[in-house]
Amino acid sequence: MSNLKSKTFESYTLEDLSEKSDFVTNYLFEFKKNLPSNNKTWEDAYKVAAYYFDHPDNNQRNSMFKRIRGEFSNLWAETNNEYELPEVNSRNQLLMWVCKKQNESLKKSGSSLLNCNVQNLRTKYGPNESEIEKLYHGDFKMSF
Repeated sequence: MSNLKSKTFESYTLEDLSEKSDFVTNYLFEFKKNLPSNNKTWEDAYKVAAYYFDHPDNNQRNSMFKRIRGEFSNLWAETNNEYELPEVNSRNQLLMWVCKKQNESLKKSGSSLLNCNVQNLRTKYGPNESEIEKLYHGDFKMSF
């Protein structure tokens, strides 16, 4: 893990980042300053999370980590710790992490908190799993 500062953001892995939390905070701060402005919503973040893999491989986790940190930085700025690393080990974990972050934002603004029920979030923002099950008669597994 030597020479961490010479890497580009895209070349980091989650393992690299989890080992250097202080460096990550500083790096993400600098990275965020150079991002184009975006107006992603909490609904957008939930949809991305709800269509994520149940059992992602390392490449999928790294890709989602970069997407979540990059595309939705405007949302994380509203939370208690905008540089907290997203939980990208599964779809359910990511959905719960997004909900937790939205609740942090809501609490800061004095609004009512959301119920972070993962099955409700999957149903509301994800694919219609029961309809897919009907179409494929159990031959199609949603656990991808």
